[in-house]
Amino acid sequence: MNREVAPRGSRVERKKEETKQKILAVAVGLFKTHGFDLTTMERHSDRIAQMRQLPSTRTRLMQILSELMERVQAQRDIFEKYLAYRIQNVVSLRPPQEASVKSDFDLLAVEIIDLGQKSGEIRTDLPLDLLVDLFEFVFVEVAKQFYLAPDTFNAVESIEQGVDLFVSAVRRRT
Repeated sequence: MNREVAPRGSRVERKKEETKQKILAVAVGLFKTHGFDLTTMERHSDRIAQMRQLPSTRTRLMQILSELMERVQAQRDIFEKYLAYRIQNVVSLRPPQEASVKSDFDLLAVEIIDLGQKSGEIRTDLPLDLLVDLFEFVFVEVAKQFYLAPDTFNAVESIEQGVDLFVSAVRRRT
């Protein structure tokens, strides 16, 4: 009896598969506990309606980053993997084909940017993808500060700094 054994793959491939399985196990657990509808990261239409009620681009950015950082801090291990994945996609010169499907983060960023452009707060001469990536970069940098120094991390201060940087970079020129 001579059975062929399939190659197990490289260590990196095995780690990727382990990570994928852990994420899936957590997701399934959340689906079982809370149901599918309550497990989604964000309920897009509700969040858009909330964003439209806020008075300015700065306020909208502060709100969404505050909500995101609360989730990052509450589910630190899961978000670390998610952030690594998002960073890889943002900086990739050849993004994966599924990147054409926009995430909830991207859809919210587009909405905030659109509202800011319509109100005259954000420049209209810059490509939308650049503005969305810049906002995502701000989020990643704020989250990175948390991961590097969780005991001394000041969410409000870090978010304000990131939002101020974004707003000053995209402010409509007069």
